[in-house]
Order: sequence, then structure tokens, then C-alpha cells
Amino acid sequence: MTYKVWLHGQQIGETQFEFRPDRRRHAGTFHPTEFGLTVLPSITAMMPALLDFGDLCRRRGLDTDDQNPESASAALDGLATTPEGERLMAAAKHVSRVEVRDADGQLLAWDSLLISDLELLVRIARERTPSLEEELDEPPQHDPIKFMISLTLKEEARPAVAMSC
Repeated sequence: MTYKVWLHGQQIGETQFEFRPDRRRHAGTFHPTEFGLTVLPSITAMMPALLDFGDLCRRRGLDTDDQNPESASAALDGLATTPEGERLMAAAKHVSRVEVRDADGQLLAWDSLLISDLELLVRIARERTPSLEEELDEPPQHDPIKFMISLTLKEEARPAVAMSC
């Protein structure tokens, strides 16, 4: 099944979501449209912004492994005006406007979405871990995969259970 990805009423790409580890999480190769290539830099900026914001949190003594949403909110509230926080918020704003539709055109409600530029991720890995230089081969020039997409669908609303007396 082909899923189409939209931004501001224009299709920016599509995916088959080839990898589905469970009913909520999907991932796959992302095939951008010509228009999509023009807007992807603002969307793929999310991963580097998250990494830089995480670095800032660690420098400020915040626990980046804490899964508590209140902790994440407090970190963002306290660091939102930093350059790292502003970059994160700008990237999140772009990503929040992305729509994913199934083959029937039905909008998929999602909790998280990330489109990654694989060349950018390799460059970041090399910069952050110079010892990886030899382990990270250059991607083959004929390899058509440049972008990946991952999506976590919203939890389905559970119907209320009728109680009988």
C-alpha cells in the first residue's frame, strides 16, 4: 500500500512503510516529489536539532533518558529561548504540519513522525564520533535510498465499557 505525505496541501512524497515492527510503528524509504525536495531541509532538520538539544540538556545536568513527559516539558520550557531550543521548536513546527494519508486518502493521526536524510545522518555521526570514520563507508552512488520516514500512530481511542449492575 502506498502512503502519501503532504505539507500545506501539496504532496511532498510517498512511502510503502516497508517496516512495521508493531501495529503503531511504521518505517520505510521515503520518495520525495520535486516539491518535497524543496521543503525537506526544514523537516529533516528535526534530527540534528534533537541531537543538539540533547547535548545542551546534558551540559545543563538534565537527564535525557527520563521518559517522563513532564521532565521533557520542563527542559523545553527552561531552554526554549536558547539557540538549540529555538531550532528544535522551528523544526517541530514544520514537522507538525506534515500529513500522512493512506491509499484511500484517509488521514492518519500520528504521535511522532521523522523524515531523515541519510547522508546528513552519516555526516553527523562522523562529526560526533571521529573514530567511526573508517567504519562508515560512503553510501554507494547508485543507491536510490536517501530518505527514511518513521511514524508512530496515535493510540486508538478505546470505547467506554458499559457496566452492568
